[in-house]
Amino acid sequence: MSEEIKEKTEKLLKTLNYFIAHIVVYFIVNIAMITYAFSGLSERWWVFPISVIWSFALIYHSILVYGIDLLKTRNKKLKLLFSYLAKLSIG
Repeated sequence: MSEEIKEKTEKLLKTLNYFIAHIVVYFIVNIAMITYAFSGLSERWWVFPISVIWSFALIYHSILVYGIDLLKTRNKKLKLLFSYLAKLSIG
């Protein structure tokens, strides 16, 4: 049982770490691209569709990680992760 909990916890942490890395890279790259685009807007209009498409990809990734829970505000995966971590620390 403990090995199963450990594997699930590691999988959830890995998924959350990939999502956080995706967010960080998204903001760094988009800030650089938009700054570059505003230095010559008429020639660099192509930056904005890339940012919009990447925004939709980030929204899709967040839905995959956290799921859609319109009626409840609880995050089930994080709650599950913390319960696994509590079980590992106890036993």
